[in-house]
Amino acid sequence: MTHLKAAFAILVLLILMSAGSALLVRKECTGLLDILSEIKSASDSGEREKAQELCDAAFEIWNKSEKILLCTVSLEKITAAEQIIYRLGPLFREDCDEFEAELAAAELMIRNISDGEIPYLTNIL
Repeated sequence: MTHLKAAFAILVLLILMSAGSALLVRKECTGLLDILSEIKSASDSGEREKAQELCDAAFEIWNKSEKILLCTVSLEKITAAEQIIYRLGPLFREDCDEFEAELAAAELMIRNISDGEIPYLTNIL
């Protein structure tokens, strides 16, 4: 009976750790999505200086979030999102036509990371 209780306790601990990591990933991704939304609205309204500052802030937020995301998210998804986020600032400075597309791609990648990492917990949470 003691082994059964220990196995159950380990199972509960693993479920709690998985749910906690899923919530942490969603929290980090929500912060990134918020700043990407702010970049889009600043860019659309012609506030170039604010948009550039926000691009730099997104880069910094990504660097902080990346350490957490690397623990639970696949490296392929991290690398793809990282490449896009790193390009936002230079594309905006150069006033490239690709900026809007890259911004939309960054948002899609972050949503993919946030929603698709732990599918079996999605129904629980």
